Amino acid sequence: MLQFDSMHLLQVDLNLLVVLNALLDAQSIKEAADRLSLSPSATSHALGRLRAQFEDELLTRAGRRMVPTARATRLHQELRHLLDGVQALYRPHGVRDIGALDRTFVLGANDFFEIVLLPRLSVATRRLAPEVDLHVRPLTDNGVVGLRNGAFDVTFGVYGDHGLPDDVRLRPMMDSRFVCLLRQDHPALERRWTTRRYADLDHILVSPRGQAWGIVDDRLAEAGLRRRIALTVSSFSSAPALVATSDCVLTISEHIAHVYAERYDLVRRPPPIELPTFTLSAMWHARHGNDPELKWLIDLCEGAVPSPTPG
Repeated sequence: MLQFDSMHLLQVDLNLLVVLNALLDAQSIKEAADRLSLSPSATSHALGRLRAQFEDELLTRAGRRMVPTARATRLHQELRHLLDGVQALYRPHGVRDIGALDRTFVLGANDFFEIVLLPRLSVATRRLAPEVDLHVRPLTDNGVVGLRNGAFDVTFGVYGDHGLPDDVRLRPMMDSRFVCLLRQDHPALERRWTTRRYADLDHILVSPRGQAWGIVDDRLAEAGLRRRIALTVSSFSSAPALVATSDCVLTISEHIAHVYAERYDLVRRPPPIELPTFTLSAMWHARHGNDPELKWLIDLCEGAVPSPTPG
């Protein structure tokens, strides 16, 4: 008999255990052979090897059937658990019980994500997985370093075509257009909305990293124009309130504008210059590619994307 204290596991033929399980289930060499798509002679030969290894008959004749020995009866239940465990190693892994999921996800994002997506994501998470916690931390760069060192499970940002490294994965979540916000009685609303008059206004720029230049400036420069950025702020949430108390114009995502326009009694206008849409994407590290719980969260976040905004 093989002794596990003096042998290497590589000497064990696990296929024989599959045959033994089929034999104990069927209690017939022919039926076991049919289940395994083997010939009866190959199945009989495997039984002979099993008998030698276990030093036990395992199955004995009882008329036309075969019955397990006492040793085989004890082995049968353990064998089922063992083979179930081996099969589970190769089974596509999924979250078995979302309602019982107990995990903290760390998300890297700016306040665009917190304003537009987080409220709906939070409601959905509490409803489906009440033991899941979401911790949002600010991004100081594109998030790749934080994903690599485990500071973030997933980040949300506008990544565009920045040549991201091969060890991160990206999923587009939502597209958004730019709109302009002005206070209700702004003098510019009484005049024709032209590119030059737009450029001549004082502008507020949301710039989390502090630079006083953006896509609007690129497009105006192509038209031979330049705007005055009278105020830069780091937060999307503070900018609409500043519009409400000034003659400044704010060019911002339609989704942010939708949240704040009614609150501050602001007017939305399409930009008088052509601006591209931008895409908010989720990004995670390749080592989490088969993490079903993280995939569930990202799927849930995609489901929290608001419908296109009116106006």
